[in-house]
Amino acid sequence: MSANKNLNNLRVVIHINEQDVEDQNTNFKCVLRKGLKGNLNRHVVQPLQPIRSLQSLNDNPAYDNTKAEVLLIDDKSLQLNLLSIEEDDGPFTNISHKMHFDHVSHSTVEMIKCELAIVMDDLLVKHKNTCIIRFATKQEMDITIFFDLFITFLNKRIYHQKYKLQYIKLECLDIAASVGNSKNAPSEKGFTMKANLAGLGDNSDDDCNYNDKTFRLRRNSANEFRSTRDLLLWLLNEYNYKFADNKGHEKLQFTFSLVDHHQNLFKVKLSLFNIYLDLMSTDDRNHWHQYMDHMGEGCQGLDCNFIHSGLTISLSGHIEGIASLNTLLLFDVPTNIKMTADTIEMLQMAHSVIKNRRRKELLLSKKLVNLNRRKTLSSNVSTNFILPDQNKDLNNNLNIKLKKERRTSLPLLKNWPTKGLSLSTPYNINHTIISKPLCDKPHSSNDFNTLSGWYRKIDERFRKICQLREKYYNRYFELKIKEFSLNIQQVFNSVESYIPQNEKDSIGLQDKVELQELFKSYNDVRSLFRHLSEDIKDSDFEEILNIYLETKSFDLNKHNLALKQKYLYISQEHLKLTLNNLLVDMI
Repeated sequence: MSANKNLNNLRVVIHINEQDVEDQNTNFKCVLRKGLKGNLNRHVVQPLQPIRSLQSLNDNPAYDNTKAEVLLIDDKSLQLNLLSIEEDDGPFTNISHKMHFDHVSHSTVEMIKCELAIVMDDLLVKHKNTCIIRFATKQEMDITIFFDLFITFLNKRIYHQKYKLQYIKLECLDIAASVGNSKNAPSEKGFTMKANLAGLGDNSDDDCNYNDKTFRLRRNSANEFRSTRDLLLWLLNEYNYKFADNKGHEKLQFTFSLVDHHQNLFKVKLSLFNIYLDLMSTDDRNHWHQYMDHMGEGCQGLDCNFIHSGLTISLSGHIEGIASLNTLLLFDVPTNIKMTADTIEMLQMAHSVIKNRRRKELLLSKKLVNLNRRKTLSSNVSTNFILPDQNKDLNNNLNIKLKKERRTSLPLLKNWPTKGLSLSTPYNINHTIISKPLCDKPHSSNDFNTLSGWYRKIDERFRKICQLREKYYNRYFELKIKEFSLNIQQVFNSVESYIPQNEKDSIGLQDKVELQELFKSYNDVRSLFRHLSEDIKDSDFEEILNIYLETKSFDLNKHNLALKQKYLYISQEHLKLTLNNLLVDMI
């Protein structure tokens, strides 16, 4: 598996831990902002320095009276306020920062359900190895809920996919503290899980007795389970004993051996890391930020001079998309008044991933633009034969052609941001890479031999899909909303009539024909876009165009989701209006 070039394999999720009930009167609560901008903004001032540059609050006496306030803005954003407590004047905000992540939640169960659904799709539908890296403040954090939901989702997905489970192999590893250089193997050592996995009654076929503490689990070998129930029992019982003895970060690697409905055997792996903040020194935390900075600068794998620690080299294969298709980074952020330092440190580590992922996307896009420029220059020079008496006009002609080519074939250069990324000004990379409308100049055969020609071809099909999709969705939902509104009215109007009535089709024949034509046009251009992946295989720029095509496919998925959300809201409003009108008529 090749390394991911833009870190889009990483999904960063923040779980906000609510404070205990006994601390609710004194602690700063994680609240949901609901349009109270006046009350919130009056306490917010511009940060004097990036949060990333703060020292660990545990080691800095100057922050003894500093408390953290976490404001949950929406499901992707939060605001962190650092409050300095003065005895006379009371609390006031001296640093405030808005952060964006892939998902933010304060509900433990709902958050785990949402993320496990994504993980199980990669694991059991796409048959790809995946990884969960869980950052917690202390080892005492209970993960029983996670294990229970994990097995529940695993059972459901196996049932729906009609798989047959052969066995589940579990390997447990302890991640050491440091390693000499980046070429060393991952600093992991087994923490004698074999003896614990063997447990009581190994290789026995006896059923479990929940009332007997000396229950027996059915296993094929010392670290293999033949059912998800046996695995869950081990995770909820024997794992706790090993959990108490372990003194370092943990890695649990699950290998699932399954048979699909075609009787094909396949294996997939899920790696679960438990990383504990209280076991990370200041150097360990700084090393994490340095590793993320190197990734954001385009350094990857062993191609750079970065010296790994034991932690970073163990995680690097999953961070860079080599060992896993996708990686979920789950940060458990506390809001307890006594854990201000942990709140800041945890959000720093999470934001470092997001910040450098954007930097790498920007760097990759700039590389594509520079390569496009060089290819265009080379194409113009090689395809235009210049006679000796035309040498004096070489520079002028070339400049004119380059200016025209950039205006029509390099949408990424238009309004390109020149300022560096700042913590206080979030940067939306997805908005930047969406191309602007291009001219309708017809393509020539030579044009498609250049990188700019391919860009134009991809952009035009992308834009055509968006246009036809919007027309089709608009007409489709217009007719369907009208249809179910009439159906609801008919249900209420005919409730007193026991004899069924002949229902008329609320969508006319002409509307159906129009809808079919719109769908056919939309489906045709969608097929053309999908065939682009085959077309570019014959190009000299296959690797670059694949990256650009993946970016456009991602934008198409976002566009599709946004349209569906829009019409779902419209449908909801129409349904509400229809029911209200019926209620008024009854009154």
